[in-house]
Amino acid sequence: MIAPRFGFTRFTLPALAVLALFFAGARSPAQVRFEVRGESGVAGEAIETGLNQEFKAAIFIRNSGGASIQGFQMAITYDPTYLDFTAATWRGTALETQSLNSGNGPNDFGATEIAGGSLKFHSIFETTAPAPSFSLNAGTFNVGILTFKAIKITAEGTPTRIAFSDQPVGTPPVGNGYFEDTSREFVAVADIGGADVNIGAEQAYGIAFRDAQANVDSGAEITVPVLLFNTPDAVHGFSFGVRHDPAALDLVEVTFSDALKAVLGTTTDDVKFQSINRSPAGGGGFTVAVVLSARDSAKVLGSAGSPHEVVNVKYRAKAAGGNTDLRIAEDLGSPKVEVILDLFGVAQRPKPPASNPLPTQLTLSIKATALPSFIRGDLDQNRRITLTDAIGAVQYLFDNANLLPVFKPTVDNCLIAFNINGDKTGDEETEGDINISDAIYMLNYQFQSGPEPPAPFGRACAPYAGKASARMTCNQFACQ
Repeated sequence: MIAPRFGFTRFTLPALAVLALFFAGARSPAQVRFEVRGESGVAGEAIETGLNQEFKAAIFIRNSGGASIQGFQMAITYDPTYLDFTAATWRGTALETQSLNSGNGPNDFGATEIAGGSLKFHSIFETTAPAPSFSLNAGTFNVGILTFKAIKITAEGTPTRIAFSDQPVGTPPVGNGYFEDTSREFVAVADIGGADVNIGAEQAYGIAFRDAQANVDSGAEITVPVLLFNTPDAVHGFSFGVRHDPAALDLVEVTFSDALKAVLGTTTDDVKFQSINRSPAGGGGFTVAVVLSARDSAKVLGSAGSPHEVVNVKYRAKAAGGNTDLRIAEDLGSPKVEVILDLFGVAQRPKPPASNPLPTQLTLSIKATALPSFIRGDLDQNRRITLTDAIGAVQYLFDNANLLPVFKPTVDNCLIAFNINGDKTGDEETEGDINISDAIYMLNYQFQSGPEPPAPFGRACAPYAGKASARMTCNQFACQ
């Protein structure tokens, strides 16, 4: 284990003077207390965490009045069998938010790890001016944040502990106390309180994809499962969003998985909520929100089956090629739909497992595919250009809802055949190029001796040499 390095070495009081005051049994007024708390900041509350996961311990100073604190040092102990110390910072604490030296933070701040499970932790914010510019007077202040990683599960009812040592630690030794700003005196603190740490099975809460990468052919469809992972607690409801690039992908459908449907059930006397919004505010994507039951506490997604497949999403590759990303999002919708897992009113924010993280972003590699052979304008795919094909062009444009069955395979699998005059948008043929001009072109060719449609055209199928958008891709034609 490598100890973090901090480049702070200057102390206001000479080290020997500090030690002398400490060992001399300097006064320890009851109005100042040092405490370790969890991220919630609630005094006396145990810290709950999972194996292999990092958590934060907040260091608090409670000053009930009478002291004017302008620096402190602390001797902190922990059991390295269960905890691995990784970092310490004053960012995000009272030392940053208070007016310390015009907002620049402490003059000195440092934490030194000592073999065997101890820390020397200090912060000095005295100025060189005759009168100090800042001190911690009456109040309760979060003055430091320590980060640990849980490396072993604790036995039930037997937590490990982060505490203040009742003996000095390190060389030179450091104990628990603060500096008075008026006398520059070091005052030992005996009123101290640590925090229990319960380490259970690895906690994992969130929404993710099954894989981080997948491949799809241009114009083809792909189904992407979305997973919910939850340990060690069950889940009674959840919400999330998924964002995609509409220029690269068409969202075909979003459906609940069979496993989720089985939990939801089919009864009508239950109160439940299910929502899939395929057009949320904020861009391309969709949002999902589910409450399994408002009455039945047995309707949950248990931790035993985690991760659970909850949603299946079908996309069609729209881009001709390249990579595009799907990502779990909480910036879609109005109001925005956050990634939340809920157990009867207790919300759990995403907490990915450290040992086996599941991906919240999926990169789709779209493979460019050449269009197979077909006959342009042969809309009924009988290898002959007749009046029926002209009817198909008109019906596609003006009565698409009642399109004759004979034209459906071409619309669904070889739409480019409807671009009879071969017009292009830029350097490729797109769905927008199919318009009234194509119907007129076909009628003119058949009945007014007009020009024939561009290649591939004739009685025999031929390969296509140009470029076309994914929606125009010809996946199946009768002559293939």
